[in-house]
Amino acid sequence: MITSKTNLFFRSFLSLALGVMGMFAFPPYNIWALGLLSYASLFFIVQNWCVSKRQVIFLTFSWAMGLFVGGLWWIAQSLLVEGNQFKWAYPLAVLGLPALLSSFPIVANLFYFKIKSKFQCSGIGAILIFTIIFFTSEWLRGHIFTGFPWNLPAYIWSEQLNLLQSLSIIGPYGLSFLTLLLAISVGGVASQIARGERKKDCLGLLCTIIMLFIGIMISGHVRLLSHNTLPSTDHTLIRIIQPNIAQKDKWNPDLYLKNLETIQDLALSEISLSDDEPYKNVMLILPETALNDVMMSTIEAREILKSISRHYQAMDKELFILTGALRSQFDQYGDREYYNSALLYDQQGYILNDYNKSHLVPFGEYMPLSNVFDIAPVVGFSGFSAGAGAKTISHNDLPSIGIAICYEIIFPSKFIDKHDRPDIAVTITNDAWYGDTPGPYQHFMMARYRAIEENTPVVRVANTGISGVFDEKGRIMKYLDLNERGIIDILH
Repeated sequence: MITSKTNLFFRSFLSLALGVMGMFAFPPYNIWALGLLSYASLFFIVQNWCVSKRQVIFLTFSWAMGLFVGGLWWIAQSLLVEGNQFKWAYPLAVLGLPALLSSFPIVANLFYFKIKSKFQCSGIGAILIFTIIFFTSEWLRGHIFTGFPWNLPAYIWSEQLNLLQSLSIIGPYGLSFLTLLLAISVGGVASQIARGERKKDCLGLLCTIIMLFIGIMISGHVRLLSHNTLPSTDHTLIRIIQPNIAQKDKWNPDLYLKNLETIQDLALSEISLSDDEPYKNVMLILPETALNDVMMSTIEAREILKSISRHYQAMDKELFILTGALRSQFDQYGDREYYNSALLYDQQGYILNDYNKSHLVPFGEYMPLSNVFDIAPVVGFSGFSAGAGAKTISHNDLPSIGIAICYEIIFPSKFIDKHDRPDIAVTITNDAWYGDTPGPYQHFMMARYRAIEENTPVVRVANTGISGVFDEKGRIMKYLDLNERGIIDILH
């Protein structure tokens, strides 16, 4: 005999599976149809299976945990790096963040269920109301409590470059809304079929939305017909350096010199451009936290910088180095503050300009509510100080640069100074924390979205992960794969 509890358990398991299915829509899998079916199934579940608030909570939680655990489990991989004393927290990291994120669709579906119960929503009305409410919850997920807009619905299209051109007009939230509307319309058609309804209003809406997407793709194709327009003034050779240093070796003081020598070898390797492409400056770009105060205070580090400078001076080129660095400064009260920074050096080793990361990672770079609950004595970490916000770095003939450090690239419209727009954007990162997992692939593709929505080329430089160059239409010009050591040379 099948009891109501058995039925609820079966439906919860199925909801979980449908949520997991949605994970395969995001990089590195990119099966967008599974994402649409996953979002469609959530509407079908709430519309047809839920007769109480308890069922809404239970089934939505199951679906959301499937999607978020399936899509974000790799975050916990950082705890497994050799020497990490917090490996015991791995299960909490795998389940804790997804459980927190699940609250957004749960609240959204409870709100929809209340409206549905009161007004008997069905057909097109149900589709529109559910889409608006669920989209609002996704927008809130990306903004409140500092926001976490990872794997928004728009990211299921990461390989559909024609469609992604719409980002230049409506941005990732606009595309997320249209994506949800398409998916929920599929769920609406399935719901009418399951109920044996003869009305075809949902099917008509679905056909209309499909035509809209076709129109967007045609428009995007026309936009892509133009030639690559990575701006070039032939002044500067930009060299991306991906040293591929394992995370367990990165902060080992005994290996500082070896790590610097790896960077030196890449910096001095042969130029990969033809001799008939002139330039007078060379800018080396190193990844996030490539250097730190201790490393740069050594005689060996200064000698390595001098040898790199002499190499390019012999070629009659002026050298600049843009690098990620951990550094400390004293504030006006004499207290030491720590920053995750990007520093622009000249060939004499002087800092010409800098940028301090402003959007810090909760629990990774700062402790939320640390002014209320001081947990630094427990975890041995007091956190970084935040910078002032978006900033454009410029100097003489160098291209002006907007900087995003690692986590900052996931936030739409946040890393470009709107009052001083740069020629190019540079995002530096250290994805070595996450190994060969979906994380680095998802992180890489977010740079594509930022390039299109800002209409600005994006240069991505990783310690390891995936380094590459996107033009302003999101096309990959060059790239280095995960766990690959190497360089990329481009002209600006």
